Amino acid sequence: MRLKLIKAGLQTSLQGGPRSGYRHIGVPASGAADMVSLALANRLVGNRLYAPALEITLSGLVAEFETPGLIALTGGQAALTLNAKSIPAHQSLAVKAGDRLEVGPIRSGCRLYLALQGEIEATPWLGSPST
Repeated sequence: MRLKLIKAGLQTSLQGGPRSGYRHIGVPASGAADMVSLALANRLVGNRLYAPALEITLSGLVAEFETPGLIALTGGQAALTLNAKSIPAHQSLAVKAGDRLEVGPIRSGCRLYLALQGEIEATPWLGSPST
Protein backbone atom coordinates (compact mmCIF):
# COMPACT_ATOMS: atom_id res chain seq x y z
CA MET A 1 0.00 0.00 0.00
CA ARG A 2 1.28 3.47 -0.84
CA LEU A 3 0.45 6.98 0.30
CA LYS A 4 1.64 10.45 -0.56
CA LEU A 5 2.15 12.93 2.26
CA ILE A 6 0.64 16.29 1.30
CA LYS A 7 1.40 17.92 4.65
CA ALA A 8 3.57 16.02 7.13
CA GLY A 9 2.94 18.19 10.16
CA LEU A 10 5.28 18.89 13.06
CA GLN A 11 7.74 16.05 13.68
CA THR A 12 5.87 13.29 11.90
CA SER A 13 8.37 10.46 11.80
CA LEU A 14 8.72 6.77 11.09
CA GLN A 15 8.79 4.77 14.32
CA GLY A 16 8.84 1.08 15.08
CA GLY A 17 10.08 -1.20 17.81
CA PRO A 18 12.88 -0.15 20.14
CA ARG A 19 16.61 -0.55 19.65
CA SER A 20 18.29 -2.49 22.39
CA GLY A 21 21.84 -3.38 23.32
CA TYR A 22 23.48 -0.11 22.24
CA ARG A 23 23.19 2.08 25.34
CA HIS A 24 26.87 1.42 26.12
CA ILE A 25 27.78 3.45 23.00
CA GLY A 26 25.28 6.22 23.73
CA VAL A 27 22.30 5.01 21.66
CA PRO A 28 19.04 4.99 23.66
CA ALA A 29 16.25 2.47 23.03
CA SER A 30 14.34 5.04 20.94
CA GLY A 31 11.40 3.81 18.84
CA ALA A 32 7.78 4.81 19.28
CA ALA A 33 6.98 7.04 22.26
CA ASP A 34 3.77 5.03 22.87
CA MET A 35 4.51 1.36 22.15
CA VAL A 36 0.97 0.28 23.13
CA SER A 37 -0.66 2.57 20.54
CA LEU A 38 1.89 1.49 17.91
CA ALA A 39 1.18 -2.18 18.63
CA LEU A 40 -2.60 -1.64 18.51
CA ALA A 41 -2.45 0.20 15.17
CA ASN A 42 -0.33 -2.58 13.69
CA ARG A 43 -2.58 -5.33 15.08
CA LEU A 44 -5.63 -3.66 13.50
CA VAL A 45 -4.07 -3.85 10.02
CA GLY A 46 -2.53 -7.32 10.42
CA ASN A 47 1.12 -6.27 10.80
CA ARG A 48 3.74 -7.35 13.33
CA LEU A 49 3.17 -5.49 16.61
CA TYR A 50 6.25 -3.27 16.33
CA ALA A 51 6.30 -2.82 12.54
CA PRO A 52 7.12 0.74 11.46
CA ALA A 53 4.26 3.24 11.38
CA LEU A 54 3.96 7.01 11.13
CA GLU A 55 4.13 8.72 14.52
CA ILE A 56 2.24 12.01 14.21
CA THR A 57 3.20 14.55 16.86
CA LEU A 58 0.86 17.40 17.88
CA SER A 59 -0.10 19.09 14.60
CA GLY A 60 -1.64 16.40 12.38
CA LEU A 61 -1.11 15.63 8.71
CA VAL A 62 -2.72 15.36 5.28
CA ALA A 63 -2.13 12.32 3.06
CA GLU A 64 -3.52 10.82 -0.12
CA PHE A 65 -3.60 7.08 -0.71
CA GLU A 66 -2.20 5.85 -4.02
CA THR A 67 -3.33 2.24 -3.56
CA PRO A 68 -6.17 0.57 -1.64
CA GLY A 69 -5.75 -1.20 1.69
CA LEU A 70 -6.39 -1.01 5.41
CA ILE A 71 -5.23 1.68 7.81
CA ALA A 72 -5.57 2.25 11.53
CA LEU A 73 -5.11 5.39 13.63
CA THR A 74 -4.49 5.02 17.36
CA GLY A 75 -3.17 7.07 20.26
CA GLY A 76 -4.03 10.69 21.00
CA GLN A 77 -7.39 12.26 20.15
CA ALA A 78 -7.72 14.39 17.02
CA ALA A 79 -10.29 15.21 14.36
CA LEU A 80 -9.91 12.46 11.73
CA THR A 81 -11.48 12.68 8.29
CA LEU A 82 -11.38 10.56 5.16
CA ASN A 83 -12.62 12.43 2.09
CA ALA A 84 -13.96 15.16 4.43
CA LYS A 85 -16.11 12.67 6.42
CA SER A 86 -15.40 11.98 10.08
CA ILE A 87 -13.81 8.59 10.82
CA PRO A 88 -13.18 6.77 14.11
CA ALA A 89 -9.84 5.96 15.69
CA HIS A 90 -8.85 2.58 17.11
CA GLN A 91 -10.33 0.41 14.37
CA SER A 92 -9.43 -0.91 10.92
CA LEU A 93 -10.50 1.32 8.04
CA ALA A 94 -10.56 0.42 4.34
CA VAL A 95 -9.23 3.09 1.98
CA LYS A 96 -9.24 3.32 -1.81
CA ALA A 97 -6.76 4.86 -4.23
CA GLY A 98 -7.35 8.62 -4.28
CA ASP A 99 -8.82 8.81 -0.76
CA ARG A 100 -7.61 11.79 1.27
CA LEU A 101 -6.88 11.47 5.00
CA GLU A 102 -6.73 14.53 7.22
CA VAL A 103 -5.59 14.38 10.83
CA GLY A 104 -6.25 17.56 12.78
CA PRO A 105 -4.15 18.87 15.66
CA ILE A 106 -3.99 16.43 18.55
CA ARG A 107 -6.34 17.63 21.30
CA SER A 108 -5.60 15.05 23.96
CA GLY A 109 -2.34 13.19 24.28
CA CYS A 110 0.68 14.07 22.18
CA ARG A 111 1.10 11.41 19.48
CA LEU A 112 -1.09 9.49 17.09
CA TYR A 113 0.00 6.44 15.04
CA LEU A 114 -0.94 5.68 11.44
CA ALA A 115 -0.31 2.05 10.46
CA LEU A 116 -0.63 0.83 6.88
CA GLN A 117 -1.53 -2.72 5.93
CA GLY A 118 1.53 -4.60 4.67
CA GLU A 119 4.07 -2.64 6.72
CA ILE A 120 6.13 0.36 5.72
CA GLU A 121 9.39 -0.63 4.07
CA ALA A 122 12.33 0.87 5.94
CA THR A 123 15.98 -0.01 6.33
CA PRO A 124 16.80 -0.87 9.94
CA TRP A 125 19.72 0.85 11.67
CA LEU A 126 21.06 -0.84 14.78
CA GLY A 127 18.12 -3.23 14.75
CA SER A 128 15.25 -0.75 14.35
CA PRO A 129 13.67 1.18 11.47
CA SER A 130 12.85 4.08 13.81
CA THR A 131 14.07 7.52 12.75
